[in-house]
Amino acid sequence: MRRPARRRKGCLVALLLLAVGCGIQPTAATVAGDPPIARAKSQTNVVYFLKGGELVQATRPGLPNVPEYSMQQLLDGPTEVERARGLSTQVEPNEVVISREGDVLSLWGKPDTRGLALAQLVCTGTAVPGIRSVKLSWDTRRHTCAEFASAMGK
Repeated sequence: MRRPARRRKGCLVALLLLAVGCGIQPTAATVAGDPPIARAKSQTNVVYFLKGGELVQATRPGLPNVPEYSMQQLLDGPTEVERARGLSTQVEPNEVVISREGDVLSLWGKPDTRGLALAQLVCTGTAVPGIRSVKLSWDTRRHTCAEFASAMGK
């Protein structure tokens, strides 16, 4: 009966020697340079919704040089917080393809443009930095937000 006890003792000693004598020596911290810094620029999108029948601006987090993002935010409609503040939309969440050529944002598809929906699309589009007008694929005119100045909220 003593042999199993000796074996256990021998195994225990061998494990302790392996754990203690693994060959890794403690070292000090190695300096590898400055910590990383994110240098990306953020952008705030302006999206036009309605409040009391007037156009009002809502700001959302945006992505630089991605005009599709603010238009998608408009198509998604007001957030719960924005709805609680009384914001609404007349823009239906239809599929719209967006392209940019210079300072013109073109919308392809057939979103509902009745009432103030056109104003919301145009003003949101021209709020994108570098965009001066919005062209609709079914209309030859280039629209600007100035056309809807009378619908702007105070």
